[in-house]
Amino acid sequence: MKLLRRSDDQVLIELEAAERFVITELLKRYPVLPADHFQLSKCSDEEGIEEDEAFLHETLSDEQKSNRREITKFLEGENGFKPVGDAYQVTLTRERIEWLLQIVNDIRVGSWAMLGSPDEIHEVDELSTDPQKASLAFAMEISTVVQSILLAALR
Repeated sequence: MKLLRRSDDQVLIELEAAERFVITELLKRYPVLPADHFQLSKCSDEEGIEEDEAFLHETLSDEQKSNRREITKFLEGENGFKPVGDAYQVTLTRERIEWLLQIVNDIRVGSWAMLGSPDEIHEVDELSTDPQKASLAFAMEISTVVQSILLAALR
């Protein structure tokens, strides 16, 4: 990924075909964790917690569906990746970059949680023999790289 141009309100980024493929596949993973994975408290005896958690799950589910639709529009729409020679270019506003950072962070953290929240990636058992774990580890690591590039574009 290469930053071609930056202004106060948007950036133009160029990607090779392989980079576009990886980012597309990464974004297709969203959401990694279902809305009902999240809980307000580990103490289920708190008054009203069940109703609050149901509301949380409903709200998160709606947000995930909305983000999923936005991801599809971004990947398939006219404001997404445009072919330019052998590469692709995408213009991103500051708001779109911040949104992408949130999506990619959800993928990174969700992958980390699905791996058992390891302190270090090499601590994950069966990483080399379990394709699902290897895929989650790859998503987690690629998410970190994408976040770094997006953050650099904001500076």
